[in-house]
Amino acid sequence: MQNVTPSPRRDKLARLRQELGGRLAGITLPARQTVPATTQTATLVSATVLALGLPLIDAHLGGGLARGAVHEIAGGGCDTELATAPAFFASQILLQHAHLRAIWIAATADLYGSGLQAMSVDPSRLLLVESRQDAESLWALEEAARSGAVPLVIGEIDSLDLTASRRLQLAAEDKNCTILLLRRSRLMGKSDKHRQPSAATTRWLITPQPSHPTADTTRPGLGLPCWHLHLWRQRNGPPAAWDITLRQDQHWQQISPEPQRQTAMAANDDSHAFTLQHHGTSAG
Repeated sequence: MQNVTPSPRRDKLARLRQELGGRLAGITLPARQTVPATTQTATLVSATVLALGLPLIDAHLGGGLARGAVHEIAGGGCDTELATAPAFFASQILLQHAHLRAIWIAATADLYGSGLQAMSVDPSRLLLVESRQDAESLWALEEAARSGAVPLVIGEIDSLDLTASRRLQLAAEDKNCTILLLRRSRLMGKSDKHRQPSAATTRWLITPQPSHPTADTTRPGLGLPCWHLHLWRQRNGPPAAWDITLRQDQHWQQISPEPQRQTAMAANDDSHAFTLQHHGTSAG
């Protein structure tokens, strides 16, 4: 019988096994846990959409705004020049998703930090980029989306043609970055620029509405601010409209219980008539 001489390497491995066995002796390893199907579904949905925090509207959208896509928001009337209502829409996205950091690109550097704080949005979550014209804004939007640095890019844009919107859509898909385009005209009344077709996944029109009375007796005659939110184009989905308000905790809330399903051609009130003039009747 041949004797096997122990090697230093074997001795070292034996000592390590003995040491590890002693350390693990008093440890009870947790049982393998199975993630419930509902949790898996919720995780999948949150990875593919940005919820608005308005349950019925989110349900109409299939869970929220699609990630990795371009979404276009415009205001009505005098707000076509200031874009305060579209900026309010974007701020609510930031408020609903407090973990998101974003890049905000605009040719007019008038985003008010104290106003964001009043909306419970920390301005330090935003990287502000000031451009000189739409061409620079579009370039910055595409580069920011393709960089993968942030999951959300917001841009204030006046002129946007179909080719530029397609480039932004491809950039958004490339890095799963959501792009919000806030339509802001340099000159009020130049609504013909917004009639151009667009590759945006959703196109929104948000216009002010008369406030609703509240039970707050400290402000007689004053109600909470209200808007009419019109989803006038949705890829693979029908258009709809809702009335929303802003609660005192700065979160928006839906007023109308059901979506007002209609197309721009069938609309006959002032806000929807403006949709025809502001955006045109093309499917783009």
